[in-house]
Amino acid sequence: MLGVMLAKVHKGRVKLPALMQPKLDGVRAHYVDGRLLSRNGKPLAGAASIEAELRATDSLPELDGELYIHGESFQTIVSIARRANHARQAELEYHVFDIVDEHQRQVDRLSRLSTLCLPTSCILVETKIALQAADVQDYLSLCLKLGYEGIMLRNPSSLYQRKRTSDLLKLKPSKLIALVVLDSLEEISIDGYRKNSLGALICKDPTSGMITKVGTGFTAQDRAVLWAYRHELPGQAVSVKYQEKTDGGALRFPVYVGGINVQQW
Repeated sequence: MLGVMLAKVHKGRVKLPALMQPKLDGVRAHYVDGRLLSRNGKPLAGAASIEAELRATDSLPELDGELYIHGESFQTIVSIARRANHARQAELEYHVFDIVDEHQRQVDRLSRLSTLCLPTSCILVETKIALQAADVQDYLSLCLKLGYEGIMLRNPSSLYQRKRTSDLLKLKPSKLIALVVLDSLEEISIDGYRKNSLGALICKDPTSGMITKVGTGFTAQDRAVLWAYRHELPGQAVSVKYQEKTDGGALRFPVYVGGINVQQW
């Protein structure tokens, strides 16, 4: 069975104790049946040599991790991981953070993982334990200083689940930017029907000139009101949070935060 365990965004208080790992910004890679596959089950052409090393290692269980180059952008890592014979393929490493076992607790899986003899192209992601809230903040600060984008929080007692779950949380600071609305798009249903509500705002960064489509962060009321008054939107300033910028300056995962007072209408 394919599929990997996916994280939810941390909100509110952390359930303690928790297991902490650096949050990588690489390409998810799942080692199963002698193949290194993406989270969607597709081969990763740029990781052929890593896959061969794993296959040559005796008795490895099903592994979960990411193809990663510390300090490199996500966009560049994706390019290397997906292309055969990329000039920088030798720099790619497989950072392993879990064993896929739906019958073993997280703490036991990580203990087992620490005993494996992994190939030289594989890196075991470190794990720390948080017993109090201050431990989480201290580790987050450390990981940010070391160049990671945040941390992952794992429930020590949870089993591996091939779905998105609150037993795995991602914690990282968001960046905020002010954009100007240029236009709006109507929301379209999964069946292709117009829904007479806002689908996304087309916005511009007044500093760089980069155009961004912002389609999440709106309530149902926001979508209804903003679409009804869409002709009033161009020129209005909005606040948008995002993870980071791509090499070309585009915002990754932009989310509407606010700026338009829908009560005025």
